[in-house]
Amino acid sequence: HTRIPRVALPRFQDWGEILRWSLQENVPGEFPYTAGVFPFKRQGEDPTRMFAGEGGPERTNRRF
Repeated sequence: HTRIPRVALPRFQDWGEILRWSLQENVPGEFPYTAGVFPFKRQGEDPTRMFAGEGGPERTNRRF
């Protein structure tokens, strides 16, 4: 079996690319949060937070 990492990081040629990526993108749960504020999504977790506040509660509940 081939092991697949939970987060695939890009390959870099030099330290400047690593720094640029860290400041502009980074991994989930790390500043600047472009990949999301939570480190990893739990298996089987629905993306409810992503839709909370969009319309009334009845509309939100219909989505799920």
